[in-house]
Amino acid sequence: MSTDPIHLGRECSGFKITVTNRDTYEPVLVGSYIVALIAQLYPHHFKWLNPDNVDSIFGGNEYRMMVELGGDVKKLYLV
Repeated sequence: MSTDPIHLGRECSGFKITVTNRDTYEPVLVGSYIVALIAQLYPHHFKWLNPDNVDSIFGGNEYRMMVELGGDVKKLYLV
């Protein structure tokens, strides 16, 4: 955790996800889209805290590289 949070004391809006069909909801897919969107919308503020952990979760660096290059991460999930 940061000892000098840059947003301390500032209002932070968020978002709410409502799952309407938990049989078709894909939390990893949704979460990876959200992370990619945040990284691409705020490139000067976004930073991977531990890139090796991200790569381990996704089985390689393809997802992280796609995000860093501003690519469409949905392409990683198309079968």
